[in-house]
Order: sequence, then C-alpha cells, then structure tokens
Amino acid sequence: MWRGARTVVVALGLATLAPSAARASCPIILAGSCYVVDGGTASGSSSASAYGHSVHCSSRCQFGGGAVIILRDDGTYSMPASTATLECRPGFAIEVPDEEGPIREKRGKLILEPSNLPALDEFFDTCVGREVVIRRYRTTLRYAENGTKLTGVAKLRVVAVGKIPITTRAIERFTATWVPTSQPALASSASPRARELPTCSPDLRTRCVTD
Repeated sequence: MWRGARTVVVALGLATLAPSAARASCPIILAGSCYVVDGGTASGSSSASAYGHSVHCSSRCQFGGGAVIILRDDGTYSMPASTATLECRPGFAIEVPDEEGPIREKRGKLILEPSNLPALDEFFDTCVGREVVIRRYRTTLRYAENGTKLTGVAKLRVVAVGKIPITTRAIERFTATWVPTSQPALASSASPRARELPTCSPDLRTRCVTD
C-alpha cells in the first residue's frame, strides 16, 4: 500500500505543478503584467524506507500552455487555477485553489512563494487521502527578450506523514509570454522533444525501484 501511495503522491505533485489548460485570459483591468505559460516539462520523484528496505519512484511528463501568471505592481503575484477541479482518482474530484503571494527580487530574478500554503496543504491532504505537508514551494522567474518572455523553474517538496513518511520532490521548467490584458491568450504547442513525454496527470505512470 505504501508503494501505491508514493506513486499517487509523485503523480499528484507533477499534476499540481503543471496543470493543463487549452486557453487562458488575462484580466481586462490590471495594475501590473500578465504572462501565459507556453508549456514545459516536469520531473518528480518519491522515496521512502521501512523494515530495512527502500523504494524510489520517478517520472517525467510534459504539459501544455495556458496557465496564467499575474505579476502586480504592488509586489504580489497570483496564479489562478487553470481548471476548477482536479480528478485525484476515478470518480473523486476536488476544487483546485489559486496560488498567491509576495514577489521577491534577488540577483535579477523574481522569487514567488505562496502565502496561502494552508489551502494548498488541504488540497494535497484531501487528494492523497493522508496528511501531506509542503516543506518547500518556490517559483523562480527570469525576464528574457526585453520583458516579453519569462523562463521559469518551480520546485516543490512535500512529505506525506504517517507510519512510513514519503518524501516527494518535483521540478517544473517552462517559458511564458507576455500578453496585453485586453486580449485572450492562446496556449502554445509543446516542443517536439517535450511531445515525446506523457502528459502530466494524477494517473501518470511512474517507475519504481526497490532495494
């Protein structure tokens, strides 16, 4: 059972970092700037040890564009959920919370860390079916092409607590394009290399090794 739980955690981590959306729109009125994710890739791994043995599960996937990143002039950001609900397992779907928090600047990079971790923690708890604690969740952005493009890396580390703790790490790499707030943004297609990977989703298959 704990091996199955770990598979669910790593797949859910990837799906949460990289939700798929076909189309997104920026706010009509916004004091700031809006970017729409072009697409990218995500990788994740989960590990646990018990009774003298350990198991390590990993997977990679690709996600389409459409998710919105809003950078406000007041020093805050938000990433509205690109889907209202996520089907964690067959027949069980829950509401996906938006992500929001402050923006920090460091060495020419923008550091985004959510301030609504309790809502994200509750989402993981409900979806996985056990207590999951977010140890770290950070997105780092860099401007490119005179500010019309962003390159981003999001890192997530969570621990599913219990008799056998399961640690999961996930990394997402993506690009995003600035759009005027008065226009809708169409999702870009994934690169040929990324299209070779499976799509990120809660039922993503993972590869597990036991020693």
